[in-house]
Amino acid sequence: MIVTPLTPESVREAIASQSPPAPITPIVMDDIQAASYLGISPHTLRKWRSLGTGPAYVAIGRLKKYRLADLVAYAQARTIAR
Repeated sequence: MIVTPLTPESVREAIASQSPPAPITPIVMDDIQAASYLGISPHTLRKWRSLGTGPAYVAIGRLKKYRLADLVAYAQARTIAR
């Protein structure tokens, strides 16, 4: 096996040839992030939660968090095919 020594130039070339990483969607979101994901206001999401009609959420103490899988399932359950 041949090992090529790393030079500053080879490192710069390797970095330049890589594409930037894709933005990461968090797996667990707060109500502002979850509302943005669904395209609604945080107030609407909080109201749905208080009425028991919104997506499933996780209560951690007084914090309310939304799992990405629950938001996707909620949106898919309300998809209307025409």
